[in-house]
Amino acid sequence: MQTFDQLVIFGEGLEAYLFRIEKGYWQKKFVDKNSEYQGGLKHYGMTYSNSYKVYVTGGLQIANSTPLNTIYEFGASNYLLGLRRKNMNHPRYGHGTVSIKGFIFVFGGFYRKNHTNIYSLVFHFKLLLLLLFFQIVL
Repeated sequence: MQTFDQLVIFGEGLEAYLFRIEKGYWQKKFVDKNSEYQGGLKHYGMTYSNSYKVYVTGGLQIANSTPLNTIYEFGASNYLLGLRRKNMNHPRYGHGTVSIKGFIFVFGGFYRKNHTNIYSLVFHFKLLLLLLFFQIVL
């Protein structure tokens, strides 16, 4: 059984910080130059799936404060190479992202700059097929 031996978080630029669990230290790296993920985000959601992949959802572009609806997938073999997947139906930032039983759920957050209402929409998709489903939760 494969286990997570490192954690990764992404900085506001192209930097990524990997925590080596068994060695107990942080290591600064940079996103692969061939990555579709080009950084420059804040307030994005992130989760690890049980297939040892990392997903980064939405976020706010630092350069122009534009909210995004993007989903990036980082593979288990290379957490520095992000591939863009299908978009969420609406842009959002400041939201939560969680992986449960082969699905990724994105909930809450904001959809435009300085908007005070929190989304009442939940977005989810199945990991294996990368099909997108949209559901309104009241």
